[in-house]
Amino acid sequence: MRKALILIMLLLLIIGLIPAALAQDDEEDCAEEEALKLGAHFWATDLNGVTLTAVAVGLEDFNPVITVLDADEEIVACNDDSGAADEIAFNLEGAGEAPASDSSAQVELEVEVDERFDFEIIVTSADGTYGEFVLMMYGTSIFPANDDDTFRVVASEEMIANEAPLNVYAVNLGLPRNNLSATVTLKSEEEEFEKTCLDSSSEDFCEGEEEDLSTSSVTLDGSDGPITLSWIDSYIRHDLTETDPTQYDIVIESSGGTYGPYYVIVHTGVGNPAEAE
Repeated sequence: MRKALILIMLLLLIIGLIPAALAQDDEEDCAEEEALKLGAHFWATDLNGVTLTAVAVGLEDFNPVITVLDADEEIVACNDDSGAADEIAFNLEGAGEAPASDSSAQVELEVEVDERFDFEIIVTSADGTYGEFVLMMYGTSIFPANDDDTFRVVASEEMIANEAPLNVYAVNLGLPRNNLSATVTLKSEEEEFEKTCLDSSSEDFCEGEEEDLSTSSVTLDGSDGPITLSWIDSYIRHDLTETDPTQYDIVIESSGGTYGPYYVIVHTGVGNPAEAE
């Protein structure tokens, strides 16, 4: 099966159906087909002229693997234990601590200006266990100020059984040079659910919920220590325990006419802890 997959990918690369920048995976890092069914499924949509980086960092001893599929459900990238991500760490309100680890995974998806792609980003466990993780995606920007970007996540039975919430953050880690104040909306047509947060520091701007993100931080590769989140950063927490499997859109927009790059961060889990007992 794996040899056939490798041959197919090489053929697609030769005839130009997979951009060379996307053919970066080490096939030994790819999750098996059955494991992909049990993973957490995200989508980055309508990418054009960007390099999107996706990083997964586990909480506690969860060892994440990232596998990326194109619109034809062909594997275009995958990674386990990326040395490029071993300095990235999170300490987030609602999620807790995801420390820097050499078991973190990272992929880069380069899309040229004359191309337009949707990618499915699947996070699985390297050893088949349950656990929680943080997925960070960056490289996209809001420009002009009336622009918006849409990501998606499917709350699967595996995610619901894990009992971890779905925490979504839209953050600006480039202050003061980047003035973007990002708004995040989480919505599901199936559930008739929609919630928007302009910034988490005020109930007036976050539909009655106020969260203090001043104790939350992100440590990037090469940064001089943790970067503390700002009052303009946005955060939505959604409980999945009473939810049927459904798709959520994560929409990133600008508030106040600002523009610039942003980081979208999602914390959730996969796998049923009860089955491991």
